[in-house]
Amino acid sequence: TAQYTIPVVLHVFHYGDDGKIDSAQAQSGIDILNNDFNGLNDDWNTIDPEFDSIKGTLDIQFCLASLDPNGDSTSGVIYYEDSLAMLNIPDLFQYAWDNYKYLNIYLPKYTSGSPSLFTAYAYYPSTSGSNSNTGGIFYSSIRWGYGSHSELDPGQDWASVGTHEVGHWLNLRHTFENGCSSPGDYVDDTPPTLGGAIELSGCTNNDLSCSVSTNGENYMDYNHDCKKMFTQGQADRMTAALNLPSRITLWSASNLAATGCLSSTPINCSQLEVTDMVIDNNNLTIDITIYNGDTIQINYPYVGLVIDNNGDTIQNGSSWIFVQFAGDTVTFSYTLNSVSPVFPLTVYFAYSDMIGGMGTDTCVLSYAAPIGIPEPPTKPKELLYITDVLGRTTYPVPNGVLFYIYDDGSVEKKIRLER
Repeated sequence: TAQYTIPVVLHVFHYGDDGKIDSAQAQSGIDILNNDFNGLNDDWNTIDPEFDSIKGTLDIQFCLASLDPNGDSTSGVIYYEDSLAMLNIPDLFQYAWDNYKYLNIYLPKYTSGSPSLFTAYAYYPSTSGSNSNTGGIFYSSIRWGYGSHSELDPGQDWASVGTHEVGHWLNLRHTFENGCSSPGDYVDDTPPTLGGAIELSGCTNNDLSCSVSTNGENYMDYNHDCKKMFTQGQADRMTAALNLPSRITLWSASNLAATGCLSSTPINCSQLEVTDMVIDNNNLTIDITIYNGDTIQINYPYVGLVIDNNGDTIQNGSSWIFVQFAGDTVTFSYTLNSVSPVFPLTVYFAYSDMIGGMGTDTCVLSYAAPIGIPEPPTKPKELLYITDVLGRTTYPVPNGVLFYIYDDGSVEKKIRLER
């Protein structure tokens, strides 16, 4: 499961069969996004060696929503009959689903402007835009994915124009922003370029338009038949955008459950480990630290039961827990039912991939007694020697005299050392 999952709704505008992409073509466009953003595109390993070291991925997944805003089932592809093949962007906002819950992608056959030059358009992150539901991506349906209504041939990189537009939606500028002048596209590791017209001269990665090699294979250039990569700096900028107010709600666990995009893949119990347990008998609390070494995040986990070595239930979990991402270590606090449990403890760790109650999947974990500093072994004291105040030493011998006690109570030899 990806760290970020974005619910998507496709609004398809068609006239009869004209422009009406089917579900397979709709999904193929989503697949292209998922491949491109995660470095799974077929040409990922053919990137110009000069830029191979800076290529980056985002660990993101785009999911066609399976629940609509009313909680009803949906395919995530909504069709609208319209006799106009060319639609104006502002006219489409009336069909928007909540921008805080869905990425709205509008697919008329053409948008206003010349179809050969105006294939797609996207809005940058904006709280005001999300508030008014005026955002999202606009894309020509005949260039979305592959299928009977597509102008694209399999493998043709025009299909990655969608990746380019989602890059804008995640706050990326064109690599040729500001031309050769600073601050360029506001990403440090993308070289400056004049860009724009580079598509006319084919795949020319090393065009020295700004006295440095041009990263013409970048998704945010206009070289549409050579798109292969984002840089790590661009991935970092998109990660920051995902945490903006207008984007952060989209990938929250509660929203993924509400839109039907929350993964139901079971986690691997062998990858969970109780790494620490702190018991406060005075306040009757128990803190349990669990490491998730799996590649799948745990949504709303519970510690269902904690049973000690005597079979006593010392905790019968009932509290909510936040999402625990893959590779995270998280400490959970609970009320303790009894004091002084007998180690080792058995932890019944239940988790759920949906909101609303404890999950049916359970992992059984164990935790031995905490390791402390052992007390040194004890044994009878052994006399080594006695030294008096004058520095004279007497070593013990069988039946030997070690010291004298006089009538006045004084002792001749006053210091005894032991080991």
